Amino acid sequence: MRACAVLFLVLFAVEALALPPSYDNIRESVEKYNPDDKTSKAERIFVTEDFQNGFIMHYRSDVTLRDVVEEAKSRNHKEVTGVLVFRRDTKPSLVFRGAVESLDKVTFILKPEDAVFVEDHDTRF
Repeated sequence: MRACAVLFLVLFAVEALALPPSYDNIRESVEKYNPDDKTSKAERIFVTEDFQNGFIMHYRSDVTLRDVVEEAKSRNHKEVTGVLVFRRDTKPSLVFRGAVESLDKVTFILKPEDAVFVEDHDTRF
């Protein structure tokens, strides 16, 4: 009986860790790892790739998804393959999904407080 309970808890924990990204869990994890960030709360873009770290980019009207990808690559030293953008107070919260190689053709406009999940070969959803 004890072995069954332990197995259940392990399976539950693995499933919980494998949850797909959402606006709330991206923002929560990025703010957790950047508690002293001085960027104005209204001018933040939350960026993560694995919920174990992340960073806050300062929003500018001309910031592009390519800018986010380049910043993520320089910080994490990993090859970025895809981008998911989530927006607060939007149903569904996923407002953009695209491959990196097509970003130069995309006219998607980021907004303040967007949450961006950058995918690499290990974190595809």
